[in-house]
Amino acid sequence: MMIRPDETGRQAGQPAGWPASLSTMWAFNQHPNLAAFVSDARKAGFYRFELNHQVDTRWLSQNDLKALTLPSIHEPCPADISTGELKRRDWLVSSLDEDNRRQGVGAILRTIDLAHELGIPLMVFHPGSITLDLSQEMALRRLFSRGEFASGDLHSPRAVELRQRMTAERQTLAPACLEAVKRSLKELVEAAGKAGVRIGLENRYHFTDIPLPEELAWLLDGFDPDRVGFWYDAGHAFVMDRLGFIPHETWFTLLGDRIIGTHLHDVQGVDDHNVPGTGELDWEFVRRFLPDDIAVTLEIKPDATLSQIVDGMRHLTELGILPPLENGQGAHL
Repeated sequence: MMIRPDETGRQAGQPAGWPASLSTMWAFNQHPNLAAFVSDARKAGFYRFELNHQVDTRWLSQNDLKALTLPSIHEPCPADISTGELKRRDWLVSSLDEDNRRQGVGAILRTIDLAHELGIPLMVFHPGSITLDLSQEMALRRLFSRGEFASGDLHSPRAVELRQRMTAERQTLAPACLEAVKRSLKELVEAAGKAGVRIGLENRYHFTDIPLPEELAWLLDGFDPDRVGFWYDAGHAFVMDRLGFIPHETWFTLLGDRIIGTHLHDVQGVDDHNVPGTGELDWEFVRRFLPDDIAVTLEIKPDATLSQIVDGMRHLTELGILPPLENGQGAHL
């Protein structure tokens, strides 16, 4: 299906732009500040932006944020404590330590406060992780990278053994972590509702992360769809399918009616956040299942050039995933 543009995304006097946001993920390591990122993004035809979980208070202070169109924000933002450090400290909404869980909730409440201040209607939410030895998943990824899966070895004894062991360990540890997430989500939905912010729970890149499709269905159960839903990440879903964990279609079968937004990026091997059209993701499959009228964010690594990003957006319009620019304008390269 074609996603229709949100006409509120362009301010008066702006030229036509892509009906999607560009994540500030692209800004880091190549832009000195947020203003430089916005300037380059506009050259590529973007007039909507998603603040991601790398943006700290210093970056936020360097731009008039209220002059920007910001349909979504990705917690934790401001990221004065990085996502890696939050995970190292176990300051996650899934933590079994109550003090640590409260710290995780607090980081996301600060994001909700910023969203409220800036009038951002949507927040992308990572609902924690399960403490598992990630080395097993890394071993599985190395099997893929060496080409064993490509030669039909997705079900090799070693690959099957790794997945079975990880699945069994996850099933043992997951229930308590999910209860912690549900408790955290109740607090966050209440705060977000008062702030006029809708929460989207994102599917993740690692099998150790929460949620799996059935877990997400359970987490969303009982919450008003107007308050909380599913943020579908195309690249993450493709990688989990490619590694043999979760069939891609399962996300749509179980949760298609709860999708409120999407991160779009391509995958090369099991490396994600590449420009659409430069990898191996089945975009025709995505087009068939993706709902209309959801928020769209291009989430791309910083090494992509402006011209590559424009080519990627044109690729999405040619497939019918996004409508074309009005009158073919908006990208000025």
